[in-house]
Amino acid sequence: MASISDALPVQGQTFSPAVWHEYFKQHFLGAKTFTLPNGKELVIPTSSASLDTQEFGEYMERVEAWAAKRGVFLQELA
Repeated sequence: MASISDALPVQGQTFSPAVWHEYFKQHFLGAKTFTLPNGKELVIPTSSASLDTQEFGEYMERVEAWAAKRGVFLQELA
């Protein structure tokens, strides 16, 4: 996610890899919304840690495709 963070500022603002990770989890895996006692809503993205190896690979393929459409190519980890 560091490549995305470095290459894709949004309206001039750069976001950390952790923020991008939260964005992608919600965007591709979904989220649950809970109403708190004060009436506000809390949105919790689905955890990527809950995915099995195949599901995680598919998730990463979607992230990579999203990034590639924007001219960012993620490096493979050795």
